Amino acid sequence: MSVATFATVYIHATGTSESSFFLLLLIFTGLQITNLEYDYHQHTQTLQMRPFIQAVAKDHGLRASQVVVNSTTLTDGILVRFRGRDYRVNMSPNGDNYTLTRAHVVDHTVTIRK
Repeated sequence: MSVATFATVYIHATGTSESSFFLLLLIFTGLQITNLEYDYHQHTQTLQMRPFIQAVAKDHGLRASQVVVNSTTLTDGILVRFRGRDYRVNMSPNGDNYTLTRAHVVDHTVTIRK
């Protein structure tokens, strides 16, 4: 339902003033902006994943295809697997470097998504 249709139905059905509608419209617009900001942030983190995987591969003498991660977004705490071992990623606050800490997973079930 479009916003204009919703506005017409809402105003006539509830008998409220147009000012109430505009308040709801502002809230709705704010939620949409928040969602757009979240989507942009997540997209940015997704774009950072490929260079991260390439960096891990280069640092450990591997091909990028030999490095597996458990997330599509680059965030602190993701798991990286290569050479049959799992590591937890600890990112620096500004994201320009990382450390790998040996990790042991509880559930070894792996679902691969490309």
